[in-house]
Amino acid sequence: MISLVRDLMIGVTLTCWVMSLYKLRDLARNPRYRPLRALCLALVGITVSLTIQPFMPALDRALGVLDLARLLSNCLTLVSATAAQAFLLHMTGDDERTRRRVRRRTVALLVSIAAIAVLFALTPARTALDDPRVASGRYYGDPFDAPFLYVYLAYLGWSMTQVVALARRYVRQAGRPLLRLGLRLIVAGAAWGLVYVLGKLTAVAVGALWPGSALASDAVVVFSFTVSILLILIGSTLPSWGPLVGLDRLGARLGAVVDHHRLRPLQAAVHRVLPEIALLPEPRGAAGLLAVLRDPYLRRVRATVEILDGYATLRPWMSPRCCAPPRRP
Repeated sequence: MISLVRDLMIGVTLTCWVMSLYKLRDLARNPRYRPLRALCLALVGITVSLTIQPFMPALDRALGVLDLARLLSNCLTLVSATAAQAFLLHMTGDDERTRRRVRRRTVALLVSIAAIAVLFALTPARTALDDPRVASGRYYGDPFDAPFLYVYLAYLGWSMTQVVALARRYVRQAGRPLLRLGLRLIVAGAAWGLVYVLGKLTAVAVGALWPGSALASDAVVVFSFTVSILLILIGSTLPSWGPLVGLDRLGARLGAVVDHHRLRPLQAAVHRVLPEIALLPEPRGAAGLLAVLRDPYLRRVRATVEILDGYATLRPWMSPRCCAPPRRP
């Protein structure tokens, strides 16, 4: 399980590099577009943060300070989370109010990073850099507990809550189906980020009380962090690469199938009263399902036309009460 989770994390890191380079190419073409700048900062921040993690022992030895690589990785994660908020804010508007909200979040980020740096300097690691556990790498697999960790988790938890709220609010304004799907994936990824925060706190407590369970709890934390990054990565870039692989056409086809399914009960009711109005044979069984899947656009148009024709034919016999708006209680 642990090796599978770590392999997944390596795959996510490579995917982050690909997506970061892809969006940086877009940024080079349009450097003044604020949402794209924020998105690129978020992608690059989390990509470098993920890349640092496997090399923490070597980086600590090179820098001469234990846990400094962990500190840098955590701070880059917070930069990425703040940039994700800025991306969602700029997508909903680019007025002075939006820029003020972004500035407030930037100040909160800087204050948090300053607090983390101060706590890191005032509370050095209890283990020496030349300790055998550090040299062997076992130190980096054990549950980590330090004062600056709680500032990191508190800010990250608040940021993920803000991302969920902003993405859910923007879903209502998004017109493109792929954009709505991407935002929903961002919401899911931010929710998994909150699971990561809770899992990290739980792992610290479990590691202190039951050291033998450290590896299992660490696997849960790594898994939730990896899933969170993967969902947010896919959701934030889906509107740009989705049309290239045909996801927009697939979404439109599935939407036509869903629309036809919703219209079927009303269409069937019209057929019971006016069977002669049917333009095509009624789809039944597996063959009917295949006919709908083969050309859902035609089936949706046919259902709409038949319902409107039935309404026009039956209108003289309708009671005025059936067409009146419902009364408020």
